[in-house]
Amino acid sequence: MFIMEDALADAQRKVARLRRVAAEDPSHRPTLAMTLDGLGLLLGVSRRRDLAAAATQEAVDLYRDLARAEPAAYRAPLATTLANLGGHLSELGKHSSAVTVIREAVELSRDHPAELASALTSLGLTLSDMGRLDDAIAATLEAIALYRPIVIADAKAHAGHLAAALAGVIQQLHDAGRAEDARPYGHEAAGLRRWLQVAEPDMVAFIDDLIAKHGYVITEDGRYTKITTPAQPSTMDETARQRVRTLNARGLDLIAENRLNEAVNEFADAIHLLRAQRPTDASALGMCLHNHALALGKLGRTAEALYSLDEAIHLRRMLVKGKPDLHQPLLAESLNDLGRRLGELGRHADGLIALEESVALFRKTDNADGLAMSVNNLAIRLCDLRRHEEALTATDEALDLYRRLSADNPAAYLPLLAMTMDNLELRYRHLGRHRDARAAAREAKAIRRGIG
Repeated sequence: MFIMEDALADAQRKVARLRRVAAEDPSHRPTLAMTLDGLGLLLGVSRRRDLAAAATQEAVDLYRDLARAEPAAYRAPLATTLANLGGHLSELGKHSSAVTVIREAVELSRDHPAELASALTSLGLTLSDMGRLDDAIAATLEAIALYRPIVIADAKAHAGHLAAALAGVIQQLHDAGRAEDARPYGHEAAGLRRWLQVAEPDMVAFIDDLIAKHGYVITEDGRYTKITTPAQPSTMDETARQRVRTLNARGLDLIAENRLNEAVNEFADAIHLLRAQRPTDASALGMCLHNHALALGKLGRTAEALYSLDEAIHLRRMLVKGKPDLHQPLLAESLNDLGRRLGELGRHADGLIALEESVALFRKTDNADGLAMSVNNLAIRLCDLRRHEEALTATDEALDLYRRLSADNPAAYLPLLAMTMDNLELRYRHLGRHRDARAAAREAKAIRRGIG
């Protein structure tokens, strides 16, 4: 502990000194960037992830400027630092942001097999945390294929990294219900593990910690077993619990009154209160983070909204494993909002993935309202990606759902039916079906006249 604190203090002193020197002499900026990245790693190891992300982001910004002037010299350190930033963001539950920076690291590393394999392993771990198992498995298998010849050439330097990638794909295959497919990788990992226990015992401990974080333990023969631990009841006192309820309810009321900045503050206070509890009430924290993101999104603060949404989704994924009937609709709702927010940032493909998962979850629940909303947003993302036939099919489904809902509750759902009919008009126009588009526009007007 004292060694770590000394190392941190030393790194912080070096950063402070280098900031002063680099301000006067820009030739010291590469050293400052490298030292900031190192500080970020030390802060990450000591679980100070917010500070780690901030230091590493500063290093990324410096390397990005340096790479513009000298790409051959600085693209590789920029890629490494981006991957490190992705790791910190992932640990903070900011998975969408982590995926974005790690994907950039992957693209920058295409000419460097070892760095590419490392970035792909990080990408696989983050996608796995998001529940995107097929994408995670594909990324990690690509990393493994890259690592194998590298390890043959230099086992001392890279065998541990291959072992970590193998551990990742085994966990991902198990989570995807493909335990048999994981078996050959388990045998390969067991052989590497025996070698590493002699050559790199610290790496074995790191890999064991990595898989334990994802709920597994590994046996000597390479078999992976799910850890089962009893759930910890929340010890939150009733006064604090009621305070969180009050703050959350007041925030929702403020959203309804369009007092959005005040709503953001109410939810932030509730989140702060919940984080102070041990253990944290994950369900309440997920709810407040979701609502915090809702208010931020309405203010146009989309990037900030993504941070809160990412963490809400991470918490709700964990909760679904214990009580799927209760938490699946909540996870689906957060994924729907994530899909919308990513679209606002122009990340339509990522938004589509979130919405496809949201739709799949809503189909498992008795929630036609949520399904209609999510299918409609799915159609919008498909349209943004110029997949107009698929967008039309999704819009037709949303219309069918809203027709049925409006028959039972016209006041609530006729406006949504009219809005979806507007979307149908746009789908037809994209496909050159102008007569159908005019008919959809007439029906939308008729619905609105009926609303009065």
